Amino acid sequence: MTGLPTRRNVLAGGAGLVAASMLTTGSMAASAPTPETRAIPWELAAAMPGVCLKTSGHPWERTDDLLQAMKEAGFTWLRTRYTSSAHDALVLYGSNGIQLQLIAGDPMDSVRPADHVQSVIDGGLVPYVLGFEGANEWNLKEREAWVQELLLHQSELYRAVKGDPTTRHSAVIGPALGMVKDYDLWGFRAEL
Repeated sequence: MTGLPTRRNVLAGGAGLVAASMLTTGSMAASAPTPETRAIPWELAAAMPGVCLKTSGHPWERTDDLLQAMKEAGFTWLRTRYTSSAHDALVLYGSNGIQLQLIAGDPMDSVRPADHVQSVIDGGLVPYVLGFEGANEWNLKEREAWVQELLLHQSELYRAVKGDPTTRHSAVIGPALGMVKDYDLWGFRAEL
């Protein structure tokens, strides 16, 4: 790799020091594709400019201004929760070279991960998608069975992404745990 790595380059070929749970993919189902887990060197991860972005409310609806700011800052990707109301903004970012890491809801959503993935497919966003991410900060919900709920949700997400020929080459990214805690309870999930 020469020059500043893109996130897709790093996801496609890195190996190294970052905890593998950061980019964990897989499934518990016996009939699902073979799970894969990759770790990337921290130096490469730190060199991937991106932004976590809300897609609704003030000032986030100023998509043209935000797109310009992202380009000026050198951001190549954004992380946001996928909702149908964000579709137009996501198309704008994607069609202007910003790749999308889409958070696919949470374990208690009535919209299941397969529905999220199908909405992304139906909305024509797949060419812009860098990866699908599990639930955000579910460990902070103070639910007794949060680990089991998150495990089921992440497994559903993996099966939905890898089970569709349109998305099967997309990354499935592990859930983000909030407040830099509970990693001991979540554990290393190479089977996901």
